[in-house]
Amino acid sequence: MASPKLKVSKRILEEIDKQIKDEIVRELAKNFLQYELENWRYEKLHYKEFYTNQLTIYSRKRAYRP
Repeated sequence: MASPKLKVSKRILEEIDKQIKDEIVRELAKNFLQYELENWRYEKLHYKEFYTNQLTIYSRKRAYRP
């Protein structure tokens, strides 16, 4: 039996695939979800650098795509 955490993350991934048509935005959303799942137990503030870096990378990808 899968853990509740895995069931929820699978459902979220399915919703991302259904609702987001833009491949770059979909990839960004999945990266954010994966990061959150890996770091959910930390009692520290989330790492702003990670989010800023990801948004910069994927914003540039969207801006420069053909």
